[in-house]
Amino acid sequence: MPRPRRARRLLVALLSAVLLLVVAGVGLVWFVGPRFNVWLVPPTPQRYGDTVLTMLDGGLNASSPQWHDERERARGAIATAATLEDVDAILAEAVQVAGGPHSTLVPARTGDTAPAPQQPASVERDGGVATLVVPEFTGDLAAAQAYTDTLAAGLAEPGVCGVVVDLRGNSGGDMGPMVAGVAKLLPDGVLQTFVTGERRSEVRLTRGRVTGGGTSITAPRSSPRLDVPVAVLVDERTASSGEQTLIALRGRDHVHVFGVPTAGYASVNQQIPLYTGATLQLTVGVTESHTGELLGEEPIPPDTDTGSGAAAADAARAWLTEQGCA
Repeated sequence: MPRPRRARRLLVALLSAVLLLVVAGVGLVWFVGPRFNVWLVPPTPQRYGDTVLTMLDGGLNASSPQWHDERERARGAIATAATLEDVDAILAEAVQVAGGPHSTLVPARTGDTAPAPQQPASVERDGGVATLVVPEFTGDLAAAQAYTDTLAAGLAEPGVCGVVVDLRGNSGGDMGPMVAGVAKLLPDGVLQTFVTGERRSEVRLTRGRVTGGGTSITAPRSSPRLDVPVAVLVDERTASSGEQTLIALRGRDHVHVFGVPTAGYASVNQQIPLYTGATLQLTVGVTESHTGELLGEEPIPPDTDTGSGAAAADAARAWLTEQGCA
């Protein structure tokens, strides 16, 4: 009976191949999955900690002697940690060395912790001057679009001869709606580039749509680009995505920046969800402006240092008047 015997051999071979693939798949998930927050079984504090330390090896300062020493310290502390929460406390210190001051470990949000209310984007009109208040932002796609639309609508009003973009106090969040909101003041093309080692990632504006930086958002395009003088206001609390919005505008014709140096968090962060529910915000690169300037952990100076407070707004308004807009 050669035919049944051959069929059995084929079936055994097929089942063996399937079993081999399953074992290989499980092995792959076991070893690689934790890097993407996929765990087959709950990790021990030690396995969890060692996995996150490997992630931190991709930080901006990972090649420094300071990180070598801190990694050894953290690994030793993790070896005796009793809980995952203990490990997160160790990692919260380590990430600051691996990535620098822009890096942090954000604890998991508890169910009874409500997000803090945010200042809304707004536009004020005084004569021909439109003042765009561009605050920090985090939210869903609908909220991001509403944020963008508010700013874009102010720029689309008739009779605007000058614009103030107020980034004071904007400590960051999602840069997509911020940049899209001022898209009418920017040319299409590469706005800035994120440089991570040998890798380069461009932030682009194409017919009102911002891609490559934060949420991809499209601003309404009711009329052509607004070619008017633009005064940008910054202060020491302008940080992260607030600074990215500044970088998109800074150095262009008819743009002048007033205020004081920014916070110095223009570096590139990667957000990594962790098993405990915490989020690792790790600095992995720097930003190259459209002028070729590399910006990272140093404050960005204004074109005119006016000091803090109302002096920046007063100087901006005087400058716009000099440009022929009142």
